[in-house]
Amino acid sequence: MRFKRKLFGKLISLITVLAFLVVSLMVNEPESIYGANIVISGNCGAEGNEANVTYQLDSDGVFTISGSGAMANYVLQSDVPWYENIEDIESVVIGNGITNLSSNLLRGAINVTSVLISDDVMSIGTCAFGECSGIEQIDIPSSVESIGGNAFQNCTALEEVIIPNSVTDIGTYAFMNCTSMSSVGVSTGLTTLNNGVFSGCSNLESINIHNNISKIGSCTFQNCSSLEEVIIPNSVTTIGTDAFKSCTSLTNVKISTSISKIDTRVFNGCTSLTEIEIPNGVTQIGMNAFTECTSLECVEIPTSLTKVQSYAFYNARY
Repeated sequence: MRFKRKLFGKLISLITVLAFLVVSLMVNEPESIYGANIVISGNCGAEGNEANVTYQLDSDGVFTISGSGAMANYVLQSDVPWYENIEDIESVVIGNGITNLSSNLLRGAINVTSVLISDDVMSIGTCAFGECSGIEQIDIPSSVESIGGNAFQNCTALEEVIIPNSVTDIGTYAFMNCTSMSSVGVSTGLTTLNNGVFSGCSNLESINIHNNISKIGSCTFQNCSSLEEVIIPNSVTTIGTDAFKSCTSLTNVKISTSISKIDTRVFNGCTSLTEIEIPNGVTQIGMNAFTECTSLECVEIPTSLTKVQSYAFYNARY
């Protein structure tokens, strides 16, 4: 009889422990049963309004920015609060109400493949999506007015970008080394293509430079080795150094009649270029402007030309 009482007591104790464990699981880890767990979360609003914007990363790799207003601006990549979890992020949702995306927001998030940006975002910060090498497509909403320097640098899987007409400024090297990008739609709100914006986009085959552009910066299309044709509209008055350097597939170029100088190394290394018409009004051709244009056979020189600097046509067939 005493043995039965002891056995019954042990069974009651075991049942009590099991019941406690089940209740603990239901209370402490509900997401493990009903959904994804929250891995990290916190505030990321601008100074003075930190709690207005929050971030959250769940165990499914979904990273969400929620709230209203501007994010804090993180000057260094390592400053972002989710830096230690950056490679755990697979998809990104920028919620309604967010107006400004921080610098270095997702820089180095190599496993991100999906990005959804709300229509309230007005600016994309410097290096915001730099080195996100898994993103194939991104829709920039028509609310965006500025894209920071290096914002999409080294997004090597990015195939197509349409920059809405609301964008009036794109920072230097914003799309540098987007090596899969074959086409890009340029905002008509832009008046300048800044330095290096599309440099190293080695799969870019065509570009429409519209009539609102007045300046093409240095290295803007450098090493765009698949670019075959460039029509520079007459609205363009300045083309920077190295602008089309090493565009090795370039065969057809029409130069704006509004420029007075073809600057240093502008067409250096354009090895497929066979002829070029330099428009009347150009007074100077800079150093190494057509150096290593090894297929160049015909150059039309205008009467306005007064100065040709050293090595302008060095190693060109012309």
